[in-house]
Amino acid sequence: MKFAPILLVLAALALGYVALGTGGRDAGAWKHPGVDHLTGDVPAGHQVLRFEVEGMCCEGCPEKLDEWLAAVEGVTDSAVSFEQGQAEAVVPIGFDPAPLLSALNQDKYTARLAK
Repeated sequence: MKFAPILLVLAALALGYVALGTGGRDAGAWKHPGVDHLTGDVPAGHQVLRFEVEGMCCEGCPEKLDEWLAAVEGVTDSAVSFEQGQAEAVVPIGFDPAPLLSALNQDKYTARLAK
């Protein structure tokens, strides 16, 4: 019985650490806000490439696709819209869209350059 209060305090500290360490139940939302369109000015020497994307089935799909776009070297900003079935990437002028298409055409997704 002497150790019960100590165990209770340790358990409370452990739970507090887990709750604060994970950022709570919406931790993913803070890491990636799920921007569905680009805002602001395009930096000098850059352009926005737009893609039509098929195969998105839920609100989680744009986050995955946006992570894949952001991982392509040369991409300075990106956004994916579930509602519009569209992805956008800010890249240097003259950037070859092939690496972006490769990033988007994975799993169940099919993407093509928008007209």
